Amino acid sequence: LDLLPGRLTPPSFPSVRVRYAGTDWRLPSFPDRLQDRGKDVEKRETQSGMDRFPADLYDVGTVIGARLGHCLFYAPDYYLANPLEILKVWEGGLASHGGTLGIIIAIYFYSKRVSHRSMLWTFDKLVVPTGLVAAMIRLGNLMNHEIYGHPTDLPGGFVLLKTAAWKRGAAPVFTAPSHPTQLYEAASYLVTFRYLYVAHFKKDAWKKEGLIFGVFMICVFGSRFFIEFLKNDQEEFEADMMLNMGQWLSIPFVLAGIYFVWRAMRLGKGMKKI
Repeated sequence: LDLLPGRLTPPSFPSVRVRYAGTDWRLPSFPDRLQDRGKDVEKRETQSGMDRFPADLYDVGTVIGARLGHCLFYAPDYYLANPLEILKVWEGGLASHGGTLGIIIAIYFYSKRVSHRSMLWTFDKLVVPTGLVAAMIRLGNLMNHEIYGHPTDLPGGFVLLKTAAWKRGAAPVFTAPSHPTQLYEAASYLVTFRYLYVAHFKKDAWKKEGLIFGVFMICVFGSRFFIEFLKNDQEEFEADMMLNMGQWLSIPFVLAGIYFVWRAMRLGKGMKKI
């Protein structure tokens, strides 16, 4: 399948270029905002800023964490020497591991300031739709012609643009047919979303605090770990590593997920068998 220039590329506007993956990071707060619009005017006018705090905090935590994660995990020397470059989010560079850490910090404040419940209580609800959002982010990466896999002779290899220089008048340079690892990850995240949806709403998995969150961490970062074997390295320094940066960063999240599942199964009660 060829993703040809001008067909599946982000639209351009004066001084601004939309990046699909960056736009997808904002999608989790949309349902909250649309729901708020459906309330009657009187309630909306009397609604406190704190009621809208979670969605805004999620946005800030996710984007700041994802950006700092990319800068500090993948190119620390460059960004520490040029700190103002960190602010140029529109040029691309968001790391899902950093975004996860940003969300964890955001939920800490949410739990302390808003819900007054444990962080796991919040995570068990938040991660259910997050699998769907993660799939959208990977589809955005596909549209941006980025984070793809090694060349392949298997059917279904994607031909992608190596650079965006063709927008400045240069001849487009294409890759060899390559593994569409963005689609592999998107599919695994959709399966995770479906499983967690059923576990939460049909099987009462939320009664075992931390179980849904733990399963999410294992499935999302476990699949990421194995799919990374098919991906091209994002930075040159990864070529000499036994595992690439994405894999090393995934291991702690998988281990944390295993712990939370063990903890939930040991302490939780009242869940129907899945």
